[in-house]
Amino acid sequence: MYASMILKTSLYTGLCLWMSLCSYAQIQPPAPLSLQQFRAVGQQQEQAQNQAAIQRAAPSYAASAKEWQAVQKERETEQLLTHVHAANRQKSLYQTYYQKARDQLHTLVQTLPAKSLKQAVFAVENTFQGQQMTYVRFDAFIQQWVNRMKRYAQHTHQNFAVYRVRYQLLNQFFSQDVRLPDGKTHRAPVYDFTDPTGEENYTHQFVTKLLQTGKGQCHSMPLLYKILADEIGVKAWICFSPSHSYIQFQDENGQRMGFETTNGRLISDSWMMASGYVSRQAIESKIYMDTLSTRQTLLYCLQDLASGYAYLFGYESFVLTTCEAVLKQYPNCLLALTTKADYITMQVKRHADQLGRPPRNQLDQYPELKKEIDYMHHIYAQIDQLGYIPMPKEDYVRWLKSGN
Repeated sequence: MYASMILKTSLYTGLCLWMSLCSYAQIQPPAPLSLQQFRAVGQQQEQAQNQAAIQRAAPSYAASAKEWQAVQKERETEQLLTHVHAANRQKSLYQTYYQKARDQLHTLVQTLPAKSLKQAVFAVENTFQGQQMTYVRFDAFIQQWVNRMKRYAQHTHQNFAVYRVRYQLLNQFFSQDVRLPDGKTHRAPVYDFTDPTGEENYTHQFVTKLLQTGKGQCHSMPLLYKILADEIGVKAWICFSPSHSYIQFQDENGQRMGFETTNGRLISDSWMMASGYVSRQAIESKIYMDTLSTRQTLLYCLQDLASGYAYLFGYESFVLTTCEAVLKQYPNCLLALTTKADYITMQVKRHADQLGRPPRNQLDQYPELKKEIDYMHHIYAQIDQLGYIPMPKEDYVRWLKSGN
């Protein structure tokens, strides 16, 4: 509206200038245009000037969009830092939250109640947020997905009680936008390439962030898929590949099929192995391309709890004891092993700094430090024996985009 007003003003100014020039030169102006002709000429001139203005403004609009994204990113970072600082100021309270959440997850792991993953994911994310969330609101987002699938099935004359219909609808709602019976549109979740690993903002990998914004990544998307599958009675499992997680679901014939939640497509084992970082050893040790049981999935959430604590407070004893609790029931949990290795490494570094970082050839004079270093290398070797190969971030992004 504002731009249109400016352009109309310029047309008026040009007309006045033309009239003044004619008067100054004492030249008779041309025959007056009819009202219809005058409007047509004015519209053509206005359209031409509008188009020119849009072309001139395009670069500035793009720059403004980038500036706005930068401002939003900076604002999110400030909010996260504020949260981290607040958590550290109330550390004893947060420690109580984390202990309570760990106890809750231990109970879920032992009892395996129906739809337990939804409870586990909420406990992990709500604890990181300082118990500021409500389970009722979280569940309402989940039920919105479920109700939309049911209403769409009824509208399109599909029987939601049929297993094939349920898993096909779940895949469809993850892969494409769907026009709903009430005229609204269900937006399929999209991959957020801005911060896929949550390095800049830890909450970017949360299911709650995915539900609220429609943007997620390979941590939050498979978790949401699995939660929804549990809700509607579809058999599905979370699987891992290098720096990635995805879904396998079971069709009506009992066959398991791969589903990539970040692009909404069926996938093959060959595509998973195409990254070049899946070794035969990793497959044999089942750290990659193997389905997680219900208990292992909940232990995966317990490991997420430890990672969130480490993000807020560093590598303290809570992190180590939680990792060890996970590994006791899930010995080849790669995330627990690597987090434990990080904890031991930080412990060695602190101890070495206290001793003035003695050279390697003098370690025999420091038996406690030498023992810690030996144990650190033992953990490293244990991870290597599982077939783990670190995958650079740029290779991961390149491989992931190859599936689009």
